[in-house]
Order: sequence, then structure tokens, then C-alpha cells
Amino acid sequence: MHRLYALLFLLVCSQAAVAQRANYDSLLSAMPTEVTGRVYQLVNDGEAFQSTHDYDSAINCYHKILEILPNFAPALTTISGLYGVSERYRQEIYWAHKAIAADSMYLNAWLNLGNAYASLKSYDTATMIFTLATHVDSRSPIPAYSLGTIEEEQGHYQQALTYYIFSSAIDSNFTNGYYNAAMMYAQLGNPEEAKKMLLRQLEIDPYAKDAEIAYKEIEAKQKELENKDKKATKKRKK
Repeated sequence: MHRLYALLFLLVCSQAAVAQRANYDSLLSAMPTEVTGRVYQLVNDGEAFQSTHDYDSAINCYHKILEILPNFAPALTTISGLYGVSERYRQEIYWAHKAIAADSMYLNAWLNLGNAYASLKSYDTATMIFTLATHVDSRSPIPAYSLGTIEEEQGHYQQALTYYIFSSAIDSNFTNGYYNAAMMYAQLGNPEEAKKMLLRQLEIDPYAKDAEIAYKEIEAKQKELENKDKKATKKRKK
């Protein structure tokens, strides 16, 4: 099974739904210790609730952060992401818009917004949002990868392949792009290129079990087809 929206949600949750410490650090560095201590405690509490899938309690923690730091894009985005992972997409859209209004250059807010529309199967809108996200942060592979998932979901495998390859061209260590590119090559009947993509992923991450399994499955399928061809050839010669 290839990585599609499940992975995309995982990627965004790891960046958006879970508070990014770097963003908090940069803002809190000049604030009094009692403020930073309270915010970090709420972040820790939110992450703990999220780990047990108690999303409403986690959301409440980030609302409390907003009482301390109004219009703080990371907290707004985290709330958006938490609504997304709990499949409340209209709320995810609402809070993503609030995050973008607070900081239009905050990439994860755009990703959450695109994910929500993709989950609602509003593919044209999601495509537009992810395209805008490529300009928000041209160094991130996630917008291009996200565009690939939109094309793949609609069965546009060649277009999806282009985006997946591009995502790994942006970041040569972005293994998810290699994996999904491999799956697209396989769908398009090009197992040799698929294996090359999987080997590239395994070079970067030798412990990538999904790539290892996919490689073996593609090889097994190739051998199966080769054996069928050999049998067919023998029958024609008789």
C-alpha cells in the first residue's frame, strides 16, 4: 500500500499539530521566565493529550496558549491540525485561515488548509492551496509532495510521478518522494525505474521496511511475468 493521505497527515501532524519548539523558542526568548514556563507546560500537556488521541483536551491547551500569546500562528495551526486528525475538516479550515491571517508565510497553516480540502475531495481548491504553498517556502518538499497525492488520488499517475520526483529534487533526503515515485512507476508499468527509486530510499534510510517490502514485491511480480512469458514461448514452439 503506497503512502497517500495517511502519510500526508502524519507529515503535517509532526510539523503542525505537534507544536514546533523552534517557533516557540524564537518568540519566547525575550519573554519573562514565568510566561515561557507556562507556555511550555501547555505545549507539553497538549502533546501528552494528543499522544492518547484526546484531541479536544489538546485543543484546549493550545487555546490557553492563545490567551497568553494572541494570534500566535504555531498555536493556531496546531489547533487546525488537531481538528484535521480528528476528521473535523470544516473546523480545520477555519483555524487554518486564522493562522494564515496571523502569519501568511507560515507554511504548515497552508498545508493544513490544503489537507482539509483534499479530505473533502475539493481537489481543485486543494491544488490551488498547495500551489500557493510552494511559493510560501520553496525549500520545503511537502507542497510538491502534496500536489502529487492530489493527482494520485484522481488516478493521474504520470502527473503524480512528476510531483513526487520534484519533491525529492527539492530535498534529496526526502525519502517519501522516492517511495511514492516508485509506486507511480510501478503503476505505469516501469518496474525497473520503480526499483531504482526504492534503492535510493534505502540508501538514505536502510531501515525503511516499506521500501524493502515493495522492492521484493516488484521483483517477485517481474519473475512471475517472466515465467509466464517463458511458458507461453514454449507453447508456441511446440
